Amino acid sequence: MIVLDTNVLLDLYRVTPGAREEMLNVIEAAKEKIWIPHQVALEFHRNRVGAAKDQLDFYPATCKSLETLKNQAMQKVNEFANRCALGGAAKLQFKEALEEAFEMTIAQVKEHQANFDLSIGKILNEDPILDRLSVILDGRVGPPLDSDALSVALKEAERRKNEQIPPGFRDSAKQSNSAGDYLLWEQTLIAAEADSRTVVLVSNDEKDDWVEKQLNFTTGPQEFLVEEMRSRASSDLLIMTFPSFLEVAKRKFQATVSSQTLEQARRAVDRDKGATKPIFLRAERVQKVLLHFQEMADWADERYAKAQAALVTAQASGNPIKIEAAEQGAETAEVIRTMNQGKLESFKLALDQAPVIKDEAKLILSSPVRSAVVRVLAQEE
Repeated sequence: MIVLDTNVLLDLYRVTPGAREEMLNVIEAAKEKIWIPHQVALEFHRNRVGAAKDQLDFYPATCKSLETLKNQAMQKVNEFANRCALGGAAKLQFKEALEEAFEMTIAQVKEHQANFDLSIGKILNEDPILDRLSVILDGRVGPPLDSDALSVALKEAERRKNEQIPPGFRDSAKQSNSAGDYLLWEQTLIAAEADSRTVVLVSNDEKDDWVEKQLNFTTGPQEFLVEEMRSRASSDLLIMTFPSFLEVAKRKFQATVSSQTLEQARRAVDRDKGATKPIFLRAERVQKVLLHFQEMADWADERYAKAQAALVTAQASGNPIKIEAAEQGAETAEVIRTMNQGKLESFKLALDQAPVIKDEAKLILSSPVRSAVVRVLAQEE
């Protein structure tokens, strides 16, 4: 069962039209496995206009910032020209080159703005994203909690916030919807109790009330949540970001996902938590990391093969309980296999694109891949 968080759906308003189309196609390809908690649908409807406005405001804000920088740069050129006693022609040459560079950049930003196909009026009256999702997710949105269950859930959310129990305690300072994460979780647990499949939560929320952190890097779902899912629903729990999900879907559903779309999805994750810092690696460390990713991919391949063999054996037995358990194991193994293959390929792609500065490759990595790299290198310390 694939559960999409609100932030994943809202990011559809913050990417280019081409990337959005590919993302929606992936969601459509996976729709037979997708389930949406009522809380996610509610938050999506409340915040979709704001998400679009964020992107629409971004373009003029960028142009305004560039104009400010241009004026500051012109002031520095004037100071330089005066201090060096440059003649009028030399000073003009400096200023014209600077003016041309800034104007070209601003024009390119405006071109991107012109290609963006959404407006507030369109979102309010004829939202193409909402229309598409309504078709894809028809019948796949869970019901709200009834009034009694909601009252109990809100009390439990408050208790967990006070006692720092996941999920959602990091949202305790929110002025509104501070119980949203717990309501999403409770609705997911209820659905999982009736489904019994492995639950894959796709979310760009990497706060430590959802995921385990080591050295500020994500290592997996919060163990408390894993155990709660097992005790309530007898199901495994996986949490992955939307970029990782796109990489999985690209292989599992033969979906088209371009490198540009993956990059925009990664930037959305980084935007939510702050820009990812580059990491610098010498050749010997690059080889060490590559070897690690290859070993993990090989291990995941072996696990997948064993899970498939166990499934064949279970099917031959005719025992429905054994078959269901083997199917869950095979599904989990397939997700883990695809995630490890995705990390290996993402690292190789980043390496191909990395400039070399003083014998070190400057790599820009998505958060999950960067976390894995840091863990590998930390073993050397």
